[in-house]
Amino acid sequence: MRYKILGLLICTAIMLSIFGMGTAAFGAGLTTEKQPSPQYALPPNPGAQVWQLDSENTTPGHQLEKNNGPGDDGQTGKVWVPSYGSKVWIADQAAEVDVTFAADGSWKIDLVTDTPWIDENASGCDIRIGQWDGTQFTFFSSVFTMVSVTWDSSIGKYIFVLKGQSFAETVDQGNYLAIQISNTDDIGHYIHTGEGDEASTLTSPLNDPGYPIPELSSGILAGLGLTGLAVFIVIKRRKARVLAEA
Repeated sequence: MRYKILGLLICTAIMLSIFGMGTAAFGAGLTTEKQPSPQYALPPNPGAQVWQLDSENTTPGHQLEKNNGPGDDGQTGKVWVPSYGSKVWIADQAAEVDVTFAADGSWKIDLVTDTPWIDENASGCDIRIGQWDGTQFTFFSSVFTMVSVTWDSSIGKYIFVLKGQSFAETVDQGNYLAIQISNTDDIGHYIHTGEGDEASTLTSPLNDPGYPIPELSSGILAGLGLTGLAVFIVIKRRKARVLAEA
């Protein structure tokens, strides 16, 4: 009987692992050809995730809080970006494995600010997405194409849609997804980091594999967990049998 139970658990573990692989492969296979317009008029694909830019300090920048994630404790305040200076926002969760964003995903940035950065086309604003390794920020080397820049004068908000990357980019295990915003204007600007109309956000591509841990890894972990449980049950029963026979 115990061998039947063991076999059932192992088969379940294998099926969960395969399911995880299939789900991750499906997400990685999405292409921008079927994606909605830059304004995201259609409902977003579940693969896209939203991070809130917060004024909360990290080392050396500020916190990038995943919406409804473990570090999402609410956003307040604003951050000053001096003329010809830059600020970095670092995700509140490190990549648990190497997380690769497939090519051609579109990143969206909502940036609530005070006045236009030089002009309504944000000529004085440079945005880089990349990773933080605990010491320095390294931006993705792919060439991002700016699909659109929209300036909402009613609330002082830029909406950027970046088409990229030209090839796959990886946030290495233990590193953090990060965004750097640089000001090349002759005057400094505030970036508002509150909620509602004051919310500045980063939205990942529709083919986001599931940062900080892809679904593939989740399936494998679930399978390994069940396999480990099965092994534990067998060992425990063997010990009980040996004690009974002694």
